[in-house]
Amino acid sequence: MNLHVMIRTLLALTLLVIVTSDRSAIAQEEKDKEQAAAEAREKATAQLKANLEKMSDNVFLRERTLDNGNKIFQLIWEMDGETSKITFELRELGHFRGELIYGILAYSLVSGVEEGSLPPAVIKAVATKNERTGLGYFSMPEKFDTVFINMTAPSDTLTPSQLWMICAYMHQNRMGFKKEIESLLNASGQ
Repeated sequence: MNLHVMIRTLLALTLLVIVTSDRSAIAQEEKDKEQAAAEAREKATAQLKANLEKMSDNVFLRERTLDNGNKIFQLIWEMDGETSKITFELRELGHFRGELIYGILAYSLVSGVEEGSLPPAVIKAVATKNERTGLGYFSMPEKFDTVFINMTAPSDTLTPSQLWMICAYMHQNRMGFKKEIESLLNASGQ
């Protein structure tokens, strides 16, 4: 074997080793990122659960695990003789100073119909009602058969008293809009 062939073979083997080590380093980096994200989600979930539990002795809190492994918290809120079920779910917001930051999405069902869609008057009310809510916003899925009240906030800075205020505002807005929707449904004959 001549020297030229040996040098090319040695260079090819060196390149193969470099490419292989780069791939394993990239794979390890991805594993580390996934592990850090799982730890950040676990920490945010524990913090949200602790704050919801400290919020009040008069609320019922239920924890559920979704099919994707994420946890949600359903809280039964009672005020002025009315009850609302408010769901809290963590959502990834992005990174800040290298750490993964989560926010909460809180939502509750306002009204809905079993078949068809809600009448145009309700759809219009949903579109214009958001200007008058103190906290949160109303939304509908594409089928226009359900109305939700939603609220988002960063989860890392929320205290139990802030969560209490969020629930109170959401409940108040939900109940007020529910009565308005019932009136619109009665006027439209549904």
